[in-house]
Amino acid sequence: MDEMFHAEPARPKKDLRYHGVGSGIIDIGSEAEEILGEINYGEAFAYLFRRFGFSAFGCDDFKDLVKYILTSPVEDTFLVVKPNTATDISFAYLVPDKIYGEILREDSTPVIEWRSCFRNWAKERHDITFRIDEFGSVAEEDEEKWNQYKSLFEHEHPFPERTPWEKLPETSRTYQTAKALRATITDLLAPVYIRDWYINICGRVPPEELESIKRKVGGIDPSSHAGFGIASEYINSLIEASQRAKTQ
Repeated sequence: MDEMFHAEPARPKKDLRYHGVGSGIIDIGSEAEEILGEINYGEAFAYLFRRFGFSAFGCDDFKDLVKYILTSPVEDTFLVVKPNTATDISFAYLVPDKIYGEILREDSTPVIEWRSCFRNWAKERHDITFRIDEFGSVAEEDEEKWNQYKSLFEHEHPFPERTPWEKLPETSRTYQTAKALRATITDLLAPVYIRDWYINICGRVPPEELESIKRKVGGIDPSSHAGFGIASEYINSLIEASQRAKTQ
């Protein structure tokens, strides 16, 4: 991936289904906190607006201030950034359903293999066969026995822990996705100017730190939207169209 990657407003494909994720296998909030530290929602909004202009995406009008969806170095992998007053800012990501399915399979494979070994062990060592339902869960009537023998099996074969994404092979879909999202998060440190001051998503950039930050993540020009307004008539027409759609 290009170390000087710069994010742009995303344009998700209309013919592609995406899955939105806020935590779990890739804890995007923790990744952002590690890279950016604490963020104030007002400073975050000022930066996002100055750098990316008007957002093309709606948001929860009760909980969120605005929502930006940004590109990453991997096609169709997007970072979602939402400044709000509850948590100051929240992060999520969008990937195509197919890609998210691959991430889920990578995460679940060690557990599935462990459970298969356990069932074989129970059958060979203790002549016990557990009934499994259509969803892969042990039948309710076998749960007590399952837990009893599982504890014995775990002494010899510990239950697999989730491998941190950075320790996965580079061919892993989880690794590729997490690395791409971190590239976009890091890019939010790139300074953009307002008159003779530079800001990034963390707020004002101290003058003595400006050059070192630019060497690391580059610098950015303001959005071409800067200085323009949006006519209230246009916004009202969108609201009316949305209300009509809800009644149809």
